[in-house]
Amino acid sequence: MLIQLIYVSSAVRLLSEKELLELLAQAREINRKSNVTGMLLYGEGNFLQVLEGEAEDVDAIYAAIRKDSRHHHLYLIVREPIAARNFSEWSMGFHRMSTEELHEPGYAKLWEAGLDGRRASAAPAIAIELLREFASR
Repeated sequence: MLIQLIYVSSAVRLLSEKELLELLAQAREINRKSNVTGMLLYGEGNFLQVLEGEAEDVDAIYAAIRKDSRHHHLYLIVREPIAARNFSEWSMGFHRMSTEELHEPGYAKLWEAGLDGRRASAAPAIAIELLREFASR
């Protein structure tokens, strides 16, 4: 069964550009091996990520993510079956959001006072729209 899983989390500290690139390289390699696709946004110490693939593969990757000591306050927004992938071209797309982007109308409510999982889970359509928008850039 093909699923989509979206979560948010906060970094335990702000990550340097080098650390972000290392994290991204690891994610792309793991995702390629598991045939999982997705998109990762990072802004002001917060992550918003979508993973898509077979349920067993996505769940295994998410279990490893939950144990990753680089972040905390992990909050699952949605895990649901999908008919087709939305991010099929990306083993892991990535965008580092600027302060201006974080406060654009329509998205600011997800990021104000840090990325709040409860707020994001109340509006999963906004989260997926944000991920799709930056995947298309």
